[in-house]
Amino acid sequence: MYFNKYKSLNLDIDLREMKGTFRKRYPGPEGGFLTYYWVKDYIKLNQVFPELWKLAPDFIFVAEIDGGYIGPDSKNDMGPHIDYQTETVLNWYQKANECVTYFYEPKPDKKPFKAEQDDTSNLYTLNDVDVVNSFTAKDNDLYLLNVSKIHSVKVTQPGPRLFLNVSWSTKTFEEISELIRLNTQWN
Repeated sequence: MYFNKYKSLNLDIDLREMKGTFRKRYPGPEGGFLTYYWVKDYIKLNQVFPELWKLAPDFIFVAEIDGGYIGPDSKNDMGPHIDYQTETVLNWYQKANECVTYFYEPKPDKKPFKAEQDDTSNLYTLNDVDVVNSFTAKDNDLYLLNVSKIHSVKVTQPGPRLFLNVSWSTKTFEEISELIRLNTQWN
């Protein structure tokens, strides 16, 4: 399984105001950046999103994909990759910006490569993978993603993509799906 879509959640929170200390920035192989920030106010987050704590996440970040020039050779896309030391993420898209998330399987004998000066990346070129699934999130959508699978994000219009990123390093997609089924009303 690649992803599950849950019901949309209209949370009374502005993620721009929830950005805390800078955590990490990942350049996409085609350019663009995915930036993670620590959450500034966990008390406020707990007030508007109490179910999260029942899922015992490893990390919770505010994440942003910068958006600028869009076109056939856009450099803002996050190309095909497998997340480093993360199995599963739950994303609540406050501003989805109609980006498309694609999932892939590698073509025969194709292996990931590392970015220059980065021994943690598991990157692929579009020529090395076949699309097997995709989704276009809308504002306030909630998705569980299996980021141990090859995936990418295609930016389709100018502007940032802003989302809450809840992650698990060792729990599988299936384990978190079951925790969500048992502990939330999101289905």
